[in-house]
Amino acid sequence: MLTTSAFTRSISDSFLRFWQHNPALLYGIMAIWGVLLPLSPELWPYCLLFLALAALPLWSNRDFFHSPLTIRFGLGILLAISLFFLTQQTYLVPDALAAPVRGVAVVKIDSAATTTSPFGKRRLYKGVATTFAGPDGVIARNLPITLSLPYSASTPPIDRTYQIEGRLRRSPQGRFSISPDQTIAWKPLKPLWSLAEERSLAKSFVKQTIEKQISSPHTAAFLSGIAAGEFDDTQLSFELGRFGLQHLMAISGLHFSILAAMLATLFSFFFPKKGVAAATLIALSLYFLFLGHSPSVLRAWIAIALLMGAVFIKRRSQALNSLGIALLAIAILDPLAIRFIPFQFSFGVTASILLWYGPCDHFLQHLFQKRTLSAVAAMHWVDQHGYCLLHFLRQGLALAIAVNLIALPLTLFYFHRFPSMSFVYNLFFPFLVSVSMFLLLLGLPLQWLLPPLGKALFWLNEHYTTFLLNLVFNLPKSFDHTWHAAPFDGSFILIYAIVLFAAGIAVRGSSIPLAQNFLTT
Repeated sequence: MLTTSAFTRSISDSFLRFWQHNPALLYGIMAIWGVLLPLSPELWPYCLLFLALAALPLWSNRDFFHSPLTIRFGLGILLAISLFFLTQQTYLVPDALAAPVRGVAVVKIDSAATTTSPFGKRRLYKGVATTFAGPDGVIARNLPITLSLPYSASTPPIDRTYQIEGRLRRSPQGRFSISPDQTIAWKPLKPLWSLAEERSLAKSFVKQTIEKQISSPHTAAFLSGIAAGEFDDTQLSFELGRFGLQHLMAISGLHFSILAAMLATLFSFFFPKKGVAAATLIALSLYFLFLGHSPSVLRAWIAIALLMGAVFIKRRSQALNSLGIALLAIAILDPLAIRFIPFQFSFGVTASILLWYGPCDHFLQHLFQKRTLSAVAAMHWVDQHGYCLLHFLRQGLALAIAVNLIALPLTLFYFHRFPSMSFVYNLFFPFLVSVSMFLLLLGLPLQWLLPPLGKALFWLNEHYTTFLLNLVFNLPKSFDHTWHAAPFDGSFILIYAIVLFAAGIAVRGSSIPLAQNFLTT
């Protein structure tokens, strides 16, 4: 057994190795703190707690002032300070809105989508209120907002800036929306150069193509959402939410990974290795422009772009460094996104997987023993199939544990409920959906290039995806067992997340023997 001092030194060395191999992640986290603190000053104690844990190897370093890690931490702090003052000058966020505030907003529209509900069709706009002036002057600046109007052929186009009169509201989750005054028309100010209008038309075209080939409304809505990243079927959202599968409704690394694998395989027939990487990167960048720059999409695109770029410099892309670069990009391009649920789930779950999947899988090998290839080859074929099944079960279970280390407390904090069947469905359902996604991404281009083959793939995909959705829609309500939690303070989540990821860094940075000791004692 390790003594206390030896164990502390080992943990410190683990942190040292981790930050040496993942400097971009350090800068990304520092950038996030830099934009969070001016928006939420109450987070200062948690920032100091993170710094105390992250800088653990510096406290025992005799050559403190000349250590490369000290220089990296210094650069990270300078980056955080720069973003602190930049955010403070650029953004103004109302602290609290006890009631909607009437005023005049200047809004840049970024995107528009048509949503369907029992109350009819509406046009949902997303954009940025560059200013919102209330009775007491400007109360918001560069604030992400949503607007909703009844759908009609005369809804305003999205290629310009508008002056809009209405009421500014804040949801319990911290999102802002403007309820426009229906009696006052939007005043166009100046045209905008953006891809918003083209993106909206392209998504509508893709949705119409899918709806023409798929007869089932829910299946068509699900496949359209996978392709375009926009889900407007409220019943589908409800049914997936019963089993904690809402994350399948967001474009993520899973989508980009499947598409990248398909494109790389296709391009490998025509180009050498570097040509495959370049062609794949160009195609995925076009898909990125088609989807828009939400936090999860930006993170997935950056990860794939770095992976493809590593081919040219003949170096291996590091997933945690890719995550750090994505954090840095979000902190600079859209810092207010950090306050909202999609960012926190996307980046929190990704970090948890990268840090904890390996240790969880290693721990589960004590229950599902891992065997060498020669040992598996010597088994009877029945045992081989059983071993493969247990192998995938172990990996799925390890992934589920790694995900829910952060997803479970976040879900209970924001929604105060967690469906227990989520543990079961998330073991296999995302993989089954990836097959549907593969058929869709293959069928769409073939629908235009080779219509008979594309139609056959759509027919196959419709029956397969309908079967998947029936696994959710048709499960008896008696299976809807839910864990409930009373509202609790957000400080618990912050401290838990910092300690969880600090422990993950210690395990990830340690040697294998130390990791084993850390997990089993």
